[in-house]
Amino acid sequence: MIFKEYKIPSSNNDYIVSVYFIECNTSMEDKFYVPDGNLELMLVNEPVSILSGENKILTNEKHIFWGQKRFTGTIEANNHFKVFGIKFQPWLFAFIKEQKNIDLVDSVLPLNEIMSKPLIKKINQFFKHWNFSDPRLESIDNLSFALKKEFNSCIVIKPRFKNIITELRNKKGICSIADLQYIYMQSERTLEYDFKKYIGITAKEYQNIVRFRKSCMNLKTTKTIIHTALDYGYYDQAHFTNYFTKYCQRSPSKFLNQGNLLLSTV
Repeated sequence: MIFKEYKIPSSNNDYIVSVYFIECNTSMEDKFYVPDGNLELMLVNEPVSILSGENKILTNEKHIFWGQKRFTGTIEANNHFKVFGIKFQPWLFAFIKEQKNIDLVDSVLPLNEIMSKPLIKKINQFFKHWNFSDPRLESIDNLSFALKKEFNSCIVIKPRFKNIITELRNKKGICSIADLQYIYMQSERTLEYDFKKYIGITAKEYQNIVRFRKSCMNLKTTKTIIHTALDYGYYDQAHFTNYFTKYCQRSPSKFLNQGNLLLSTV
């Protein structure tokens, strides 16, 4: 399996976090995404199935849109396939929600329910010419402009809110709600209201997702469960295992035994 991801520089990432590519030549058993609190789309060269637990979410679609994820989604495909994907900033949720009035939390939808045909065509053209070895930032700027035009909104995302999302990522989710209040310089009530308004989930949920995802990446590197648990602010191994099982539907030890998991690098 090949997995590449390009993180968009901060000066260009008002809408887009990263662009990624997956190519898989084997069956998709045990391959899954961990939630990362972002919205994203996938363009697949053949239809795939997305499962959450026992529920098959979507089938026979080549253009897929992930809503704000709090679950682990398993990808099933019978043949060799390729995927291009874009991870969006979480506050795109507010613009889509205002226009489409669709429940985007824990949802997987056909892309044409979210975006217009001209925008989907532009996205296809973007991937047709994208080169991970020689990324062209003007292409990102053009796509961001198209997104801004598509989801033209009277909603203004507070600059402090964007800063707090960046701070949470930089801190790997290792902070308390009190820490977030101090950074945001607002009451806990305002903090929670803005998180629900802008990204559809609470500040605590988003913080837990970021911390969990970062701990997954660390665990794959260190192979040590107890050290990862303590390094990422969990009380002990049992506390870490409880959160891990909640988001991943499997224990950390089982996660370590599966070497073919699809993880974000950003």
